[in-house]
Amino acid sequence: MNGHRRHKKIINMYKLFLLADGATSAQDLSIFNPASPPAESIRSLFILVLAVTAAIFLLVEGVLLYSIVRFRRAPPEGKEPPQVYGSMPIEIVLWQVPHFLAIAWIHRADYGRAGLCMLPSVDSEGARPAGK
Repeated sequence: MNGHRRHKKIINMYKLFLLADGATSAQDLSIFNPASPPAESIRSLFILVLAVTAAIFLLVEGVLLYSIVRFRRAPPEGKEPPQVYGSMPIEIVLWQVPHFLAIAWIHRADYGRAGLCMLPSVDSEGARPAGK
């Protein structure tokens, strides 16, 4: 008896799911067919971001495939390739700058209370909150 009631409950839930799914599938919710001006601007931004990320992906894959083909052979026995060490300017740009910006963004309120303008910012009245 309890098992029959359980199966009936599952079947009713499935029917409810199918009904809800049918109600939403009648609407066109595609990002490629916007229905309002804000949706059109969102679509345009989406296509821009998609194009930029696709270009970066193709560039990285191209460099990867070139490297695989160009350097597929192992160096001769006993010969070690030249050792390359870090470059301080590259390390600063690729490591320190993003970390500085992230920390400044996270603690911007604290820096503002101390009177330090770590990032350019404007408060709700249009004035700069730090460095007044």
